[in-house]
Amino acid sequence: MNADGRQPQLQRPYWLLCAAATALFLLGALLRSDQILGQDEISHYYKLVGLLYHQGYTDPAGLITFSPHLYPLSAWALCEILGRFAPFTVRLCGILYWLGTIGLLAWLCRPRKKPISDAQSASSLWRALPIVLLACMPMAMQAAVIIEIDQTALPFFTLLLCCAVRSYAERLDWRHGALTALALAAALWCRLSTPLLLLPLFMAYALLLRWRWQRVAGLALAFVAGWTIFHLSWLLYGHLSGVNADGVFDYLRRSFGETTVGARAASRGQHSVLTALYLSFWGLNPFVLLALACALWQLLRGLWRERRLRADDLFLLAGLWLLAGYGIVGGALFGFPKYHCPALPLLALGLVMTGAKAWKGRQTDGKQWPVLATCALATGALALAAQGDPLLVLRSDLRIAQAAAEPLQPMLLELALRLAATYGGAALIVAWAWRRQRTALLPTLVATALGINAAMAIRQATAPYATGYIYGDCGETIMVANMIKDNGWADKDVIVPIEVWQGLPWAPERYAPPQNWSDSAAMAQRITAEQPQLIAVSPLINPVAQLHTLTNDPALQSALGDYCQSRIAGRYWLWTRRCPK
Repeated sequence: MNADGRQPQLQRPYWLLCAAATALFLLGALLRSDQILGQDEISHYYKLVGLLYHQGYTDPAGLITFSPHLYPLSAWALCEILGRFAPFTVRLCGILYWLGTIGLLAWLCRPRKKPISDAQSASSLWRALPIVLLACMPMAMQAAVIIEIDQTALPFFTLLLCCAVRSYAERLDWRHGALTALALAAALWCRLSTPLLLLPLFMAYALLLRWRWQRVAGLALAFVAGWTIFHLSWLLYGHLSGVNADGVFDYLRRSFGETTVGARAASRGQHSVLTALYLSFWGLNPFVLLALACALWQLLRGLWRERRLRADDLFLLAGLWLLAGYGIVGGALFGFPKYHCPALPLLALGLVMTGAKAWKGRQTDGKQWPVLATCALATGALALAAQGDPLLVLRSDLRIAQAAAEPLQPMLLELALRLAATYGGAALIVAWAWRRQRTALLPTLVATALGINAAMAIRQATAPYATGYIYGDCGETIMVANMIKDNGWADKDVIVPIEVWQGLPWAPERYAPPQNWSDSAAMAQRITAEQPQLIAVSPLINPVAQLHTLTNDPALQSALGDYCQSRIAGRYWLWTRRCPK
């Protein structure tokens, strides 16, 4: 059979695998779509989309400009189309963006009649495996339903930008230069920091491709044109809508200063360790990192031999660049590494484009696939049985125990033993497949990582608690909201986290910044003056240091003298007045 006749046979299993992975991703995202919102979601973009839906631009000063408005405008348009503003409707916008990201990945890795690179000469089934890995990653599923820019629109437009630069490297003409400029402008309309962080890498990439200086200058000119298009269009949008167009630039300067030489830089080491842990548990586990190391080794070998990069190496480099950069300065707010989400599709694509030669094993594809399926199933079963939910331990159990001054060592020891059993057993499975069954190392690592991630995704999807920014909430937040509703208390009668207000009818004035319990004197004066009927805090939301201040500060204890204290499963601490006003 000739190559043309084999083409449908190559494409059919590839597209079936991609379709199955997409269906699993959609199911995992939808199962998470009814969870409660977190602090930043409520006070930032859920509030912004709600204001646009209900009021339009009647009060432009109330519309935040931390980042440009491409994502909130997309969510607003979707709410208008569906005729409803609700958390699910806004989250649906993020799910659609991620479906577009997975679809674009599948299109880029599709089988072709005439292979143009090592990546395209590899088996079609190999090229589908990283897409399955991404689609089944808990981090991707959760990112799709978090109402933030970095997790939803930015991964798609960052991938689109890298594709445009890659196409410019393949065909140098004004059309591809214009495409690169437009892709950069679109990515900047999502957020300024990530595209700007990639620009130095793009220029280094052009130099390592051994281009003539005219081609490098042409790429730089395309970037200047892209920035100009964004800048002028954003200023025009600000002029027509009345929003503060300077806000995005002020926020960029302020956030860059805080993370490099400011207050957040002082605890960078501690944050980097926590970020690495959260990344591992959300999907970039040690076996994914080892697979990326194999692909990076292929890149470095090719660079050493040929003294130049290959055009397809861009995706792996961009993904690792973002992963490393935001691992140092970004952190993982609320236990979720949101700044790293744009790196996920780039890393998955890099496993195919750069690590293609490492996919070829000492056995034929037909003999390797049953072994790889066994690796994934065995590792998944092991993780389900032994690993538990380490994110629940870090984000909920440890915080509750620390707030209650309970010992932490037993929890940490149990977590360490569970992780050792899971990763140690998975390592033995990898050794069995690679050494005894003679499979290729890279797909073996990917299949093993897929098993661990799938187990975590199943555990989160079936868990009775939230897995978003308020990880571990079992309905207590809505219970507090129902308490307010049942007693008919007005907003001024309660002091509660803003997360509680989502259980009541939407009102943007409720979504004020959170209370700062560290300022004990100010909070004591407020309690004495307002005499609220209910005060609520939560270890899942408030920093543990604030809870210790609340329970130990003499001024606060004096102000709370007329209140009865109670707790809901340790996740909410409540103070209610002994008698009504």
